[in-house]
Amino acid sequence: MKVLLLPVLCIVLAAFIMSAGCSSPLKSPEISVKGVTLKSLSFSGLSLDVTLQVINPNPVGITLDSLTFDVYYQDGPDWVYLSHGEKKGVTINPGENQVTVPVTVDNAELLRSLAGFITGGEVTVQVRGTASVDLHGLVVPIPFTHTTTVKR
Repeated sequence: MKVLLLPVLCIVLAAFIMSAGCSSPLKSPEISVKGVTLKSLSFSGLSLDVTLQVINPNPVGITLDSLTFDVYYQDGPDWVYLSHGEKKGVTINPGENQVTVPVTVDNAELLRSLAGFITGGEVTVQVRGTASVDLHGLVVPIPFTHTTTVKR
């Protein structure tokens, strides 16, 4: 019985070593903000489209469980909260992908504070967020930040 145990153990060990290189883990995608575009502007509201670029280095698609971010505008040295954006269950194919999330601001007080944007034609905004990526059972948070100037 002991004589058979050694060859079986060697075969199992060899099979494990050979298969270990075949199953590489999934890699986290790269997420960045590609742009923030003014969609519409009125005295009752402001609509922006936030476009994210997601590069999936894996040969298979992955899912963004959630994509959440806050948008701020620059008022002198301060960053003032503008709005929140969120999207859930986004399928990401292998390679480069773009995800656009609409954001609406309808707070009259906040719009009054953006009077410089309305008269000056531009405002500096910052997007800060996190994408939670489901790598087949392992959820990995990926933070991102982007600052840009939005023109009317």
